[in-house]
Amino acid sequence: MERVTEAIGILPAPEVTDYHEMVELQMLRSRCADALSLEEELTNAKMLVYAAAEFSKDAKLQDDVKQYLAPVMPEEV
Repeated sequence: MERVTEAIGILPAPEVTDYHEMVELQMLRSRCADALSLEEELTNAKMLVYAAAEFSKDAKLQDDVKQYLAPVMPEEV
């Protein structure tokens, strides 16, 4: 979990960040949090996965994220 957090911290500034990379790192963070039973960390990571996909304006990435989050998100997502 510490390594994932470090990797997220070294991403470039938001205006040049690759949203796909951000989504992948946050998904990894959520899997780590789930494995370690860190509920607050898990919720935060999933929220950031969704936000990164939405900000990306990439329809395919948004669809991929919706499938990933489907078990925990309301039906309208």
